[in-house]
Amino acid sequence: MTATDILSELARRGVRLEVAGDKLRWRPREAVGAEMLEALREHKAEILEALRGLNVLARVRGRDEIVEAGAVDVCWHCHGEKTCLCISCAVPAPKVRWVKGPCAACKGTGFLTWPERVQ
Repeated sequence: MTATDILSELARRGVRLEVAGDKLRWRPREAVGAEMLEALREHKAEILEALRGLNVLARVRGRDEIVEAGAVDVCWHCHGEKTCLCISCAVPAPKVRWVKGPCAACKGTGFLTWPERVQ
C-alpha cells in the first residue's frame, strides 16, 4: 500500500486526516483499524509531506483574521453539531432541566475556521 492508496482509502471512509506538528490526527478515530494504523505508521513521513502541501486559507471565527490551515477546523466542543448540552452551552429549561443550546465555542456555526473565498 502506498501513501496515495492510504489517503484515498481514508477519504473513501470519510476520515478527516490532519497534521499536528510531526503527528497525524484523524476523525472519526474508529474508522482507522489496526491494519490502516500500521500502514499510517509505515508511510507517516510521506503522508506528512503530502498533507503539508495542501494548506488552505481559512477565516478564524470571531476574528477578522485569515490563517493558513491544514484543514477547515470542525468545532472541538460540539463536534460540528452546532448545538451542545454541556453546562456552558445548554439553556436552562423549566424545573432546571438542561436543553440543547447553541454551542458557545463556535457560536452555532459548527466550525472554528472556514475556507476563505479568494476573489
